[in-house]
Amino acid sequence: MLFWLEQNMEYKFVELLSCQFQASSEEQIKQQVTYRYNAVKSRLALMQARLADINALVRHSVMHICACAAMTASEPYLGMTVKSLCV
Repeated sequence: MLFWLEQNMEYKFVELLSCQFQASSEEQIKQQVTYRYNAVKSRLALMQARLADINALVRHSVMHICACAAMTASEPYLGMTVKSLCV
């Protein structure tokens, strides 16, 4: 398969790039697809672990903030008490 890129000037065509390609074997294609799938799968696992860590940190922080706020104030805030904000 031949691929080329030309630029159309007013008076002539200028060849900018020309490449010759060969078809890959079925085995090579399967290896590449498997590699890329596994790479994305491992990246997804890392992102899910990071998200779980952030989620746990936020939950812990919110519960700590709610506990501190409950000790210092129990007045309504925009029609909601601190307890209802923490649930």
